[in-house]
Amino acid sequence: MVTYKKLTTMQSDIYFNDELIGHIERIGDMYSIEVHYMTINLPAHQKRLIKGLIERLNKHHLKRRYKEMVMKYDLRNGKLYGKKYVEFHILD
Repeated sequence: MVTYKKLTTMQSDIYFNDELIGHIERIGDMYSIEVHYMTINLPAHQKRLIKGLIERLNKHHLKRRYKEMVMKYDLRNGKLYGKKYVEFHILD
């Protein structure tokens, strides 16, 4: 769930599930949104798109971080290997 913590009248922190993920700032008639070091500028009249944009950017970041972890540690039970998990059987 996206929540905002207002710092000043022009700047706020963005939290997703109580984790700081970025900042939003109003500059003139534009909103500058920074989520996980990715900056996007939106006009003030498109204010209704901000929440959905933040959720999509965070979702993409989490998927990418998971994919990198699976590739780094060569996890065979990762979701990248298909719909079913790989089954391991211990032979005595």
